[in-house]
Amino acid sequence: MLFRFDASSQLGGGHAYRCLTLANALQVIGYEIIIAASDDTFKTVLETNNFATVRLDNSSNESEFIGQQVGRVNLLVVDHYELDADFEKRSRQWASKILVIDDLADRAHDCDYLLDQTLGRIEADYRMYISGHCQCLLGPDYALLRPQFLVQRTQHREKSVKSIENIFISYGVNDPDNLTLRTLLGIMDTGFDGHVTSSLAITHPI
Repeated sequence: MLFRFDASSQLGGGHAYRCLTLANALQVIGYEIIIAASDDTFKTVLETNNFATVRLDNSSNESEFIGQQVGRVNLLVVDHYELDADFEKRSRQWASKILVIDDLADRAHDCDYLLDQTLGRIEADYRMYISGHCQCLLGPDYALLRPQFLVQRTQHREKSVKSIENIFISYGVNDPDNLTLRTLLGIMDTGFDGHVTSSLAITHPI
């Protein structure tokens, strides 16, 4: 199985981490995983992962380059806002099936499966962008959550929460609009006196 996504300080890491969640789960049950991505992606999020890799250059025919590197794969997973039906259609020369992960519903896809974990998403949002044979996997029931989050969710469901004592703030691997600071200021305005943890350092002083 081959995953195609990118991540960087500008793009963020959402595409990468939801793909890696699925890739790790598939690897556990015996599937061979290949990651095709840019150099920036490997520097940003993949240094500690032990998957086979294809490092992409600036080739004008990315699909052909990947095909030459990997031969044939059973499943291609695409999670990339800049790739659409054109890339997917050309990739069918070496990919038996294609799964697209998306959350925009704004461009055409040539895929067998489409996964969008957005709350409230319905098939009609994609109908003009996909073929009739595409199977849609829509809504939070298909959320790609890492195991540690599922464990925490189960544990907290068993507890009766009477008050909020800890708040964790995370906007992914980057925060170009400094939303972390805005969130902290908002929490301060409420008079909250518990513990606040942020996954990022703020870029401006409070």
